[in-house]
This record gives sequence, structure tokens and C-alpha cells, in this order.
Amino acid sequence: MPGAAPGQPVKDGRVYGRGSADDKSGIIMNLGALRTFTTMPPVHLKIVLEGEEEAGDSLEEYVRHNPDLFKADVLVIADTGNYELGKPTFTTSLRGLVAADVTVRTLNSPVHSGEYGGPTPDAFMALIHLLNQVQNPAGDVVVPDLLQAAWQGHEPDEQKFREQAGVKAGVHLIGTGLLGSRLFGKPSVNVVGLDGPPTIDGSINQLTATATARVSLRIAPLEDPQHAFSQLKAYLEDPAFNPWNAEVQVNPVEGSAGSGFQADTTKPGYALAEMAMLHAYPCEQVVFTGAGGSIPLVTQLQQVNPDSTVLLIGCEEALCRIHSFPESVDITELHKMTLAESYLLMFLGDRKTTAEVEAMAMASKAVPGGM
Repeated sequence: MPGAAPGQPVKDGRVYGRGSADDKSGIIMNLGALRTFTTMPPVHLKIVLEGEEEAGDSLEEYVRHNPDLFKADVLVIADTGNYELGKPTFTTSLRGLVAADVTVRTLNSPVHSGEYGGPTPDAFMALIHLLNQVQNPAGDVVVPDLLQAAWQGHEPDEQKFREQAGVKAGVHLIGTGLLGSRLFGKPSVNVVGLDGPPTIDGSINQLTATATARVSLRIAPLEDPQHAFSQLKAYLEDPAFNPWNAEVQVNPVEGSAGSGFQADTTKPGYALAEMAMLHAYPCEQVVFTGAGGSIPLVTQLQQVNPDSTVLLIGCEEALCRIHSFPESVDITELHKMTLAESYLLMFLGDRKTTAEVEAMAMASKAVPGGM
């Protein structure tokens, strides 16, 4: 979908611009919800705005050292979105993340590929062989003893997913099992950076002495990041996967580890939030989905508030193209999500409504097949 022309940030009902969806839409959603009340909102609010998500996030550490500032009965984190435009959605699952720098050394220094090529092992080729062991031919991660979580929420449509991801026609999706499980519950791996051989423009006929790959490992929501890194390190440093006996070193990437998140949808706040969503999106059905990415701050807030309702909602549906170009946010979606949050605040402030919903939630738990 083409973006708006320069100087024209609005086109076809969408506002275009870097950060328009992630995370400015969440800020506007929160502020808009407050403006719907002619007097003070019916609940006590704490508003936290973060501006360092992509520049060395320090808020997570601040929460850890100042937990009392972040206590709340219900937490609304406006950093996700509906699985599809106009479809009310709660994100109830986030994968965690660990990253490792995998370095392979085979030579004291680079040497001429014509004079020494053949019997002399190239470090980059050795690195390729090593990384090839992390996935099986189907594309599943085979590092042992990593959690594999089954997904029971909304199942993504494969064709829509291919279109949203920009997968080339004829290229197969990788991994086995349901698409939702592959996206939200199973580990996945990819290389996000390389160092070693020169770029194509600077290529010369020589063997690489040292090569490093930065490996990103997405992990199941309840997986321990430290455990996952230890398993990845032990696997990659196992001599059985090192056919040329190259020197292999696996180091953690500082600040990269992040825990996943699993919401407790039986909390009373979820029933109120679902009711609020349905008021903003009449004739629709609320669904639960997951996100393959990680938001470590959410896990930290959950740890500070173990008995509270944590709601991940927002305006960042697939057409927003967050972290890409052209990024945008749908105005109608922004309006409806603002309305949903307004209803939520109203319901939370209405003790009678809250009591009724809590009673319904408790009654449903006592009935097989209840919500």
C-alpha cells in the first residue's frame, strides 16, 4: 500500500509517519480516553510514557528498583494491536528473547584462497556449517530442552500471514505444527548480524580467519532466558556439530535477554475489558492472540503486580507496518480503541458493574466449559 505524498500525512483514512503507530498511537489513545470525561476520570490513574524503546530502554530497570511507583489493579499497555483491522483483540502471549555472538576461528590470519584453498578451512564456511545444525530440514529449532508451548488462541490465516510478511510466491513457510504455535509458542532462530568476510564491493580472493554471527533466539513465553542461552551455548559449542574442529566461542549479547509474557485471562479485569471492547466494536467477537516479539517491560510490570490484570491492547494492526516503511495508523481504529479504553475506565469506576462482572466470572469458572 503506497504511503501519503510528502506534506500529506493523511491518506485513505490513515495517518502516515515514522512512529505514527508504534508508539504514538498508544499515547494518543490514552490521552483521548481521558478527554472523553468532562470531569475527573472515575478511577485513580498513573500514566507512564516511554521514549527510549529503541535507544537503550532504561524504564524496565527503573521499574525494578521503584516497584511501588508502578502498583496498579489494572495495567493497560498500549503497545500492540488487533490481529486484523476492526477485530477487537487482546494480546495474551509474548515470546521472550536471547541473543548470542557466535565466533568461529580457523586461521591465525586470512590467507590467499588460490594458494591455500581446498584443505584449509574457511572460518565463514565453518560458521555456516555450525549454524545449519540449529534447525532441522523442516526449519524447527532443535536445541534441546527448550520449552514448546501449544497455542490455543486465535489461529492466524496462513495466506494473510504470507501477504503481511511479504513471503515470495512459491517460498515455503518453515517449521511444523499450527502456524499459531510456530509464531507464539515455539522457539525460532535467525541471524541478525555478520562479521568476517568483506562485503561484495570489497571482496578479495582470501580465506576468512575469523567469522562471527549474531544469533537471535525467540523463546516460549514462560521460558527462562538464562536457561535458553545456556542450552544454545552448550549446543553450539558441542564438538559433535563442529566437523573441522574449529575454535568456537558463544557469548551473550549484553542487554539482549528478555523474558516472555503470559496473561492470566481469568482475572476479573479481563471480563470488564472484553465488555468495553464489545461496546466499541459492536457485532464483533473478541479474540486472544499472541505476538512473536518481546516486550520485557511488560514482564517486569507483571512481576511487580502479580495479582493484577495486565492488558496488552492498541492500534498496531498488520497494515501499520511498524518499524518499516511506510508506517501508518488507521484513524477509525484509533477512534475505536480510544473508545474501548474510555468504556474500560468507566466500567472500572462503576463498582456495581465491576461486582456483577466478577460474579459472572466466578460463576463461569464453576461450570464446565465456562469462560
